[in-house]
Amino acid sequence: MSFPNKISPSTKELMSKSRLIALDLGCDYITTVHFLLADCELDSPASLRSTFPTPQDYNAFYARQRKGEKITLGILDNESLPLTIEAENALRQGLKEMRRYRAKQIEPHHVLLGAAHNKDSLLRKVYEGKNEDLYPALQKIYTSKGILPSQPKRKWWLLILRKP
Repeated sequence: MSFPNKISPSTKELMSKSRLIALDLGCDYITTVHFLLADCELDSPASLRSTFPTPQDYNAFYARQRKGEKITLGILDNESLPLTIEAENALRQGLKEMRRYRAKQIEPHHVLLGAAHNKDSLLRKVYEGKNEDLYPALQKIYTSKGILPSQPKRKWWLLILRKP
């Protein structure tokens, strides 16, 4: 990644937990589903753990991930795991979300919002059966928790251009 100084300590923790979860699930790569599971393990008010109705639902989801089909790359290394392309894209889009909300660093919610933008994201597939589009649903969750403002901050020059 070309923007390591923009990654917050909580996002670094998310990445670290994602790696541990991927190893626990027998994967030798990190996906956005691992980001989700790691986010649910973070002790944060912004955690998406609340999207699982009960702790048993979360535990059952985790167990299904453990039983799921693994695509191993044959490069299992306990020191580092590669990000899948969709996970890397989520981080890149997370940088855009950080800028959109004028944050100073990429936070875990920016990464998950970034993953929600990608139509091929595994995170989107997790929430596929829901009635809402994932991106606005996540915005609503983060706004209700006070993590995001109700609207992204607008650029002052756009306001000037739009005046009648």
